[in-house]
Amino acid sequence: MEIRKILAPIDFSGRSLEELRWATTMANIFGAKLITLHVVPPETVEVYAREGKDWDSMRAETSVKAQSMVVEAVLEIGLAGLEHEEHIVAGDPHEEILHAIRLHDIDFVVIATHGRQGISHTLMGSVVEKLVAVSPVPMLTLSEASLAKAII
Repeated sequence: MEIRKILAPIDFSGRSLEELRWATTMANIFGAKLITLHVVPPETVEVYAREGKDWDSMRAETSVKAQSMVVEAVLEIGLAGLEHEEHIVAGDPHEEILHAIRLHDIDFVVIATHGRQGISHTLMGSVVEKLVAVSPVPMLTLSEASLAKAII
C-alpha cells in the first residue's frame, strides 16, 4: 500500500498538536503530503454570525491557527520541506471528514479521540467512532492514554 496523502482533522484542542506530531512524522516516513482539515460545526458558525463575523473572517482566523500549529509541529520534530495544505470547512465533522477523504484522494487518516464518556458521549456521539465504522481508508486513532505515553 502506498501512502501519498495523510489527512489530520484538527479541532485546536490540546490533543491537536500531538495528533499533528504523529501525522507529520508519518508524512515524513512515507514521503506523503500532509493535509489538515478543520471542520467548523454549524453551531459555531451561528455564534460567529451573532458576533457579526462573516465566514471569510472566520476562515482567515482559523487558517492562521492551523498554519501555526503545523509550523510548530514541523519545527518541533525538525522536518523541513514537508508538503502541506490546509482546508477549513463548515458542516458536520463526520460528514466533512469523509468528504475530504474522497475529495483529496486521502490514503490514511490520523485522528485523536476526545475520550467523551457518559451523557456527553451519548449527546455528542463520537466522530471517530462513526468514521472508523465507514472510513474507506485506514485510520490511526490516538486516544488520550496513547498520547500520554507517546514519545516521538
